[in-house]
Amino acid sequence: MNTKLGNSLRIAAPVLALMALLPSAALADLPGAHPGYLHALSDLRMARALIMRPDAPNVEGNDFNAMREIDACCNDLVRASINDGKNINDHPPVDLGMDFKGRLGRAMDLLRNARNDMDHEEDDPFNRGLQFRANQHVDRAMSFVKRAIDNKIANRY
Repeated sequence: MNTKLGNSLRIAAPVLALMALLPSAALADLPGAHPGYLHALSDLRMARALIMRPDAPNVEGNDFNAMREIDACCNDLVRASINDGKNINDHPPVDLGMDFKGRLGRAMDLLRNARNDMDHEEDDPFNRGLQFRANQHVDRAMSFVKRAIDNKIANRY
């Protein structure tokens, strides 16, 4: 009987050890607790690329201010992402062949998406401050994009 029990334990031990390792291995590739930061960074980068295109002088000032706010927002999100242990270099490249028709409206949609992705409960007190500032930056960026859109509409006859 001791032999059967010993054989069973020799077979069961590696299986149990493997089962104990599976949950941590399965979680190793998952992003941190807040994957919204990486989604927001992608949307912000695309919005910035859309806004960066030269335009009429009455629109460009708002475009520049919006890009400045997007940059500040990205800086805060990168810091929060690093604190969460995320790979901040894992993002899709900006599509350089994109259609710029309706670019400001599309940029506004991306900024709203980024705002929604960032708007979640944050556990880390340091990251809460970064999240608050990032939200303020994206809100100001949306305000500048709205002004740019209004200026474009006002100049149409």
